Amino acid sequence: MAFDQTSELALLMSSEKPNAWASLRGGSAPQVAETVMTMTFPVGIISALAGLGNDRRMIQISTQTSGSPLLDQSGNVVGIVSGETNTIQVAGTSSETTQNVNFAVNLGTIQSFLDSYAVPYVLNDRTETKKHADIAAEAMRYTVLLECAR
Repeated sequence: MAFDQTSELALLMSSEKPNAWASLRGGSAPQVAETVMTMTFPVGIISALAGLGNDRRMIQISTQTSGSPLLDQSGNVVGIVSGETNTIQVAGTSSETTQNVNFAVNLGTIQSFLDSYAVPYVLNDRTETKKHADIAAEAMRYTVLLECAR
């Protein structure tokens, strides 16, 4: 239905009604060094609140799995993993070497994208820390694997 190439977000329509849905984090914004998880690599941290070139639509993380929700310790979505850094491309534009540098679309960008298409979402202010297994079990109820065939 919609695609934002810059932020790598897409809006898809399904004929199936979901049994569960994700909650977006309400209340406080994510912080540098905050522990986060994705569905494949369980633990990482927020490394910076901006992407390459100070791109404020992105947050830098130390975990990957493109397309996965980036979840805080309460199971709330704080981003969507957008992919791994192309180390060859970065090497051509910077004198720094990169390892384990990945990015996620930040919560504000996600909310703006959803708002643009009048897609409702739930904000959750809960702050209790949950076990990784419990967060993963919840997330598995609302995530699906999508594969694109060319």
